[in-house]
Amino acid sequence: MSFSLSQTKPAWQRPLLFPGILLWALGFMTFTGSVNAVDAGVTHAQVHLASKSVSGGSNQKQKSKVAGTVDLNTATAEELAAALKGVGLSKARAIVRYRTEIGPFRDIQELEEVKGIGPRTVARNKDRITLRKVKG
Repeated sequence: MSFSLSQTKPAWQRPLLFPGILLWALGFMTFTGSVNAVDAGVTHAQVHLASKSVSGGSNQKQKSKVAGTVDLNTATAEELAAALKGVGLSKARAIVRYRTEIGPFRDIQELEEVKGIGPRTVARNKDRITLRKVKG
């Protein structure tokens, strides 16, 4: 019996070979990755936690990372960026620059004078900000 294309099913009825192989390969790589982690003495929980930290995890975990408050008049730019919501390193550097050029903050609302910081950012961070009383 000879095999010809005319006896096969139409293209839309034939199973797709490439996606099946691709899915098998991905499953195989995932399995071998798990085996390698186990061989290295890493527990499943550690692998899970590592994947969460790489992917960003949940918002609940992100909120718990920031504990306490930050002082606008003494904190470094890195500390400000880490503690304040919606304030990255560039805005934090602007806060430090403002504090250096104008002087220490006397009120939390004065933070709105910094370029890029608006009332919404100040309101979101009100509970995270402290001001050490300055002399003069």
